[in-house]
Amino acid sequence: MLDSLGLPGLAELVVRHARVAITITDAAGRNVYVNPAFTRVTGYAPEQVLGHTPRMLGSGLHDADFYAEMWGALRALGRWEGEVLNRRRDGTLYVEWISIVAVQDVHGAVTHYFSIFHDISERKRAEARTAHMAMFDELTDLPNRHLFDEHLRKAIQQARRRGTRLAVLFLDLDGFKAINDSYGHVVGDEVLRLVAARLQGSVRESDLLARRSGDEFTVCLVDPTHTVDIFRCAAKLRTAARQPVPTPAGEMAIDMSIGVAIYPDDAQDGAELLQLADERMYARKRRQGARRRRLA
Repeated sequence: MLDSLGLPGLAELVVRHARVAITITDAAGRNVYVNPAFTRVTGYAPEQVLGHTPRMLGSGLHDADFYAEMWGALRALGRWEGEVLNRRRDGTLYVEWISIVAVQDVHGAVTHYFSIFHDISERKRAEARTAHMAMFDELTDLPNRHLFDEHLRKAIQQARRRGTRLAVLFLDLDGFKAINDSYGHVVGDEVLRLVAARLQGSVRESDLLARRSGDEFTVCLVDPTHTVDIFRCAAKLRTAARQPVPTPAGEMAIDMSIGVAIYPDDAQDGAELLQLADERMYARKRRQGARRRRLA
C-alpha cells in the first residue's frame, strides 16, 4: 500500500512497526494509510477509517477556532503540532500529542498530510494528580493552605476594586486531641474527614473552606451582606462540628473555637486577617476552656 505513496521498502517497514501512531491522508484530508499503532491507540481497524477524515476521531470538545488555527499553520508553514483531545472507537476520550506535516510535490502543491501521534493520557492524568496534590489536602480533599492563601489574596483584590467586604474565619477543633491520643490516627483521620464534610456542607458555594493543618480550618466568606451573616455562618459551622462523631467507644462530642477577622474593618491584607482571626480563635478557646473548668 505504501509503495503507491512513494515510500521505499525500508521506510514502509519502519512505519509499520513504529510504536507511535502514523496516518497519511490525501490532499483532501481522507485517510489513505494507518499503521498498526494507530489501531492500538484508537481501536479502529484500517478498513474502518480509510477513505474517511480524521474528524471521525473528534471528541467534539475543540471549537472551530482550534481547527482553524491548525489548518492555518499547515497552509502557512506546512506543519503543526500540539495536543488534541480525541475519542476512541469505544467512546473513551484520550489526549494525543500529534505532529502533522504537509507533503508537497515538485511544484509545491500539497499531495498528502503525514501525521505522527502518541497517547499522552496517562501523563496528563499524572500531571493532574500532581497539580491536585499541590493544592488540595490529601486527607479531606479540601483546598490546602497554599490554595486558600492564593484565593484570599485574589478575593481581597476583588473586594478592594468593588468596595465590598470579606471575612476570614479561623477554626480549631476542641477535644480532637483526646480522640486522636485515645484511639490513634486512623480513628482521628476518620473524624477529620467526617467533620470536614460537615463543614463543607455548611458554607456557600461562593465561599472557600480549607484545611490549614492538623485540626485547623479556615474559611473565606466573600461579600457578606451584613456582619450578622458572618456570625450566623460561624454558628452554623460550630453546630456542624459539634454533631457527635463515632469512635470505638461510641459516639463522642467535640467542639469548635472560631475567630473572625473582617476586611477592610480589621486588616488590609490576607496575612494580617489570618493572624488576627487566629489570635481571636485562641482567645475564644481559652475562654471556653476556663468556662468548662468552672463548670466541672
